[in-house]
Amino acid sequence: MKRGAQIVVFGALLLACLVSWRGAARALVLGNPSPDFKKGNFGVGAALSDDRETLFVDVGLSDAGTLEVLASNLDVPAGRSGTELGVGYRHKLGASFNLGKFPTHLGILAGYRVASVDTPVGSLDFNLIDIGFGGSITPVQNLNTFAAAIYERVKADTVLPILGKLSKTESNLGFLLGAEYWITPAFVVGGEVHPGLDDDSLAIYGTFKF
Repeated sequence: MKRGAQIVVFGALLLACLVSWRGAARALVLGNPSPDFKKGNFGVGAALSDDRETLFVDVGLSDAGTLEVLASNLDVPAGRSGTELGVGYRHKLGASFNLGKFPTHLGILAGYRVASVDTPVGSLDFNLIDIGFGGSITPVQNLNTFAAAIYERVKADTVLPILGKLSKTESNLGFLLGAEYWITPAFVVGGEVHPGLDDDSLAIYGTFKF
């Protein structure tokens, strides 16, 4: 292969790698850092964003702590569908208090996800860690608005012809902003965005609690 053609091929493969990387960790749901779950509660839900369709299960381990297990289908730009598995934990901190006249709860969250995607020119594997601190405010009955400061770490490994394996690790600091509305005591819908993080698009979700 002539040098000019090699440069073109190299550039195309590198571009595919970068596009796949940038699309690897887009819109996802982290959830309210102080969830309305009690010990023994069980929830089944779904989340939807521009590149993820997720099914998840929430389990109230205690009155303060909620465990989440999830599985997602991914659509990466310039790629094909992939799969993602993850686990998360959210925990209320202390008793509720009033901010002005509005009930307020503080909480922490952590999540870990692993994913694998086949692209037209290779494969992409990544893992994603999110850690956050924040809280929720209830301005009106059944409506919670929530926010958190988030640290996010993404490690991606891309395997491409000629180039072989390319690895990249990226850390970001950003925010979680969202709202959820309890339509009934057992059914909640919500949405959130993450300014400052790679996954900054809108994601929506719904959960049935038992």
